[in-house]
Amino acid sequence: MIEGLRGEFPGASSWVARLEKPAITRETVGWALLSALGAAFIVEAIVRIALMAIYPAVFPATEPHPEWLTPSLISNVAGGFVAAAVALRAGGIGALGAYVAYEILLLLAALPGRAILCERSGGLAAAAVCWSPTSFLTERWPIWLAIALGVVAARLLRGRAGEGNWLLRGAGAFTIIATALGSMLGLVVTVTGTGANPNTVLLSVLFLLIQTVAGIAAGLILARSPLAGAVLVALLIVGPTLAFALPLALRNGLPTEPVEFTFARWLGVLIPLLGAAALLASRASARSKGTFS
Repeated sequence: MIEGLRGEFPGASSWVARLEKPAITRETVGWALLSALGAAFIVEAIVRIALMAIYPAVFPATEPHPEWLTPSLISNVAGGFVAAAVALRAGGIGALGAYVAYEILLLLAALPGRAILCERSGGLAAAAVCWSPTSFLTERWPIWLAIALGVVAARLLRGRAGEGNWLLRGAGAFTIIATALGSMLGLVVTVTGTGANPNTVLLSVLFLLIQTVAGIAAGLILARSPLAGAVLVALLIVGPTLAFALPLALRNGLPTEPVEFTFARWLGVLIPLLGAAALLASRASARSKGTFS
């Protein structure tokens, strides 16, 4: 069929080739890890947006369905599958190992919070929270399965010549910076015990700063990518979160609502908007300086 299309429409041969196998540039391990995380970010965001309409139709709230099969899990599985394939195709075994290590580090960063919650629950949360380190890893079996399938599917990606996967790198930079700094902040709050009586305004400002830093870094990398790619990443930063946060923010607060309550209500809207704005502004600034053509 593909050959028939090439013969019928010779001018569309390059477009048809892209339909056969998506193209990935070979990269060093570090860049390949960023590309893998960027691919996961893009796919997860698209899947989350699609599931907003599909999931309630397939699993109505009034009907019984598997509790573990959540939209979050489905999008994470899709992201893990794509990330593994891109990592292996772009950077080989080293990049794949780096991606697996990244996933394990994220799990380990969540352990202190789980342990404290288990301790404070007085044993009531044993089934849901108080896992052993082994079970804490194995309960993520859908992600590990997705990564294994991604390794098999890596052969479906074709190589291409070029300097790098700049679109995926930019999305990956946003992901790794926002996730790493956010996890570090959460870990500090947990370990120091400030989570019991948090300064919500300070934490909110810190999360806004993290999103801004991530957006700026992504924009600098996406300066080497067409504008459409930067706009796509910005929309995917905003889209999935805004669909949930905006309706909540638009609800009228109490007439005497403190300013910090209003700020907290709109935080879910401000965080992704600030990240997207920082990304586009950073890219525009880099392009205006003539560094990239």
